[in-house]
Amino acid sequence: MKKILYMAQSANGYIALPDDETPWTDSEWAEYEKKVQEVGNIIIGRRTYDRLTPEGFISIGSPDVVVVTTKDLTPKFPKTHAAHSIEDACAHLSSKGYNECFIGGGSQLNKSALEADLIDEIFLDIEPKIFGKGLPLFAESDINLDLELITIRQTGQNTMQLHWRVLHK
Repeated sequence: MKKILYMAQSANGYIALPDDETPWTDSEWAEYEKKVQEVGNIIIGRRTYDRLTPEGFISIGSPDVVVVTTKDLTPKFPKTHAAHSIEDACAHLSSKGYNECFIGGGSQLNKSALEADLIDEIFLDIEPKIFGKGLPLFAESDINLDLELITIRQTGQNTMQLHWRVLHK
């Protein structure tokens, strides 16, 4: 199963403001929604799940949602499953017949996927914003990774998308 990390970030590397707000452009949200709909699933952390609204769930195509959490989860959307690790989340989606899984953040989940060597490709949308403080793409880790650039494309008036392949060692 191909594991795709897809994130938007500010030009200085933050995926959200300190209060978890993600003030991205409409074109960014459209790209994100399109990719979730294409894959049909999304793996997210608990903080990201708690911010997901019914309207947001519908706009991303009502996908299979796997929430990586160590706490009890009361599903607020259909097709929601709790997993205790990123590995369990990927295994759950594989058992449902998916060939790809969409890792949609946040910072701690991205770190877990990185440390478990569970990222095959990264889509990174660079938004025309600078945040003085915020959440980094990956929470701090000792892992280093080499990437191979697949494509660069402009997705909005001032937004660029970088698409990389992870070079597994």
